[in-house]
Amino acid sequence: MFVLVERSDALSIPANMLQHDYVDVLNNILSNKYAGKVLLGEGLCIGIYDIVEMGDAYVFPGKGEPTVKVNFRIVVFRPFVGEVIVGTISQVKEEGIVVSLGFSEDVFVPASFLPEPSEFSCDDPQEHDHPRAGWFWVYENEDEEGNKEEMRFWADVNDKVRLRVHSVHFQEDKESIKSSVSSAIKLMGSCGSAERAMHVVGKLNEVGLGPTHWWDGANP
Repeated sequence: MFVLVERSDALSIPANMLQHDYVDVLNNILSNKYAGKVLLGEGLCIGIYDIVEMGDAYVFPGKGEPTVKVNFRIVVFRPFVGEVIVGTISQVKEEGIVVSLGFSEDVFVPASFLPEPSEFSCDDPQEHDHPRAGWFWVYENEDEEGNKEEMRFWADVNDKVRLRVHSVHFQEDKESIKSSVSSAIKLMGSCGSAERAMHVVGKLNEVGLGPTHWWDGANP
């Protein structure tokens, strides 16, 4: 889920920071520049891992501050297709579910990738068992004597959820966006996230996936 990416950059050190340790100053500059940003084709930058190499400082004509070329490594969030990750449901929509990883809100599970059969229930204050809007998986349980019972397993906001990565897409990569799941794009639009620089499409329609409380017992 996390990888190290090596990059290089030329950084200008403000004159008022010259009395401080160069490595600390460069780390702060790099963090402000890259942390939380999406690197096209790489992933979401979580933070600076280390500075691999630091060149000499040069003062260019017309500038009163030195410029230093540095090679550094960044911790990047870039899940691979098929990877199972764990997050928390942050939004439940008719188009699907949005999952938060704490540092990213850009994981989308469209309705077509929920367990089958699943149904969406709107807000209903008269419904005592589950008045909030949400998705539920309809599971038919059969006991040893062959008696069948229909059970509902809800996916609610703040539930811890296990999902499998279906695809990863970057906004500036037009071919990547075109190949994204259309239902995921609709879900992103409903959340006001259609212009996200990066998004992950996940799925819950496999055994063992979904809210972790589904699988606490022998049955989901």
